[in-house]
Amino acid sequence: MFDEITYQRGGNLFRMFYHIVGAESFRAAVHNYLIEKAYGTATMSDMTQYLQDATPEYDIKSLIERYTLQKNFPVVHVRMLNRTHVLVTQERFLFTNKEAVNVAPYNCTWHIPCT
Repeated sequence: MFDEITYQRGGNLFRMFYHIVGAESFRAAVHNYLIEKAYGTATMSDMTQYLQDATPEYDIKSLIERYTLQKNFPVVHVRMLNRTHVLVTQERFLFTNKEAVNVAPYNCTWHIPCT
């Protein structure tokens, strides 16, 4: 079922991968994907493969799966330790404690690009 949340999450993923792999590689991957899959069907793994082909230095499959196979999303906490160091942690966002029983395939961790 596709709803507003699905489309927003997909858009956010594309925006994040655009910044991770760079504009040129991202555009090349999307261009090749659209040319090859025009008038046909495609899956998320198809797009994943095109992004992987454009940027072999990243493990795109692992990055994407952490966002597409897990429920919820990460909450990132950043704490200043001193003038030159920060501590960055993450946790799974939950509306209620009832959601906590569903453990995600990656133990509720996400790869989060930080710049």
